[in-house]
Amino acid sequence: MYYAIVQCLQEFTLTHLTLPMTKALVAKYDETEDLSFLISTLRTVFTSSEILNLSFRKSVGNVLNLSSALFGEEEEVLLEGLDLDAVRETYSLLMKVEPKELLHRTMTDATEILLTALEAAKIQPTEIHQLLIILENPLLGELSCHEVLKKLCKVLASLNEYSQQELVAYLIEYDSTHFSRLVKMFQDHFNALLYPKHRADPSLFHHLKVLALLYDVNKKSASCGESIVAYRDFYCDGLAKKLDFKADCIKWNRRLTSDSQGPATPPTPDDYCFLDFPFLFDPS
Repeated sequence: MYYAIVQCLQEFTLTHLTLPMTKALVAKYDETEDLSFLISTLRTVFTSSEILNLSFRKSVGNVLNLSSALFGEEEEVLLEGLDLDAVRETYSLLMKVEPKELLHRTMTDATEILLTALEAAKIQPTEIHQLLIILENPLLGELSCHEVLKKLCKVLASLNEYSQQELVAYLIEYDSTHFSRLVKMFQDHFNALLYPKHRADPSLFHHLKVLALLYDVNKKSASCGESIVAYRDFYCDGLAKKLDFKADCIKWNRRLTSDSQGPATPPTPDDYCFLDFPFLFDPS
């Protein structure tokens, strides 16, 4: 079966990626020691918003060329939700492939190219799957992926209301292990950007918005019964130690005074304060 899948991948237009296809590609590499086709496939998938968004679906029919060729399906089957377990297993499989450096660099560079394009796009609710797939990439937790994670923060923080709701609908179903990984990943990245006597500046705004989104997901889960992780998991000790509290309080009070004279406005990259994100601070 793996050989047939690889043959179809070579002969038909690549429209999506699945776990069985990835297993076939890795098996082919193990057999031939030729990494070129695996690299080419990953580069194609992770630079394409359309292909990545159609990948790892729970139900696939002949709306996809490859599935039709392999299984002879004549009746169209609608694509359903994202299979996050398949996404995670795929990443786990890819992380074991040697040589790691080339494969990892290919995936990171391809993801950065895609995110650069998405920064200027208006992502619709039906296009959220690609962001969830990117969020599961274990390479994002490495310091070398600073620019990729920075772009991802900007994309996530800029989602419209309906796309954000679709993202939240998936995140609220995460278990504590996978959700905690996301919180830690963004917190570690945020902490790495801080310096002594740090004042609020535009470069950190999108990171804070993403942490606020995760906090709201956790709070929403708590209102339905139980939080996914403990609230203390959001405390940012690095910020408490490096923040210029005096400057931040002055800025915060100035905006409160301004808001009292008219309708309150949400913080922007140019006028926000760290105190706008109280969940980051340990009240004790």
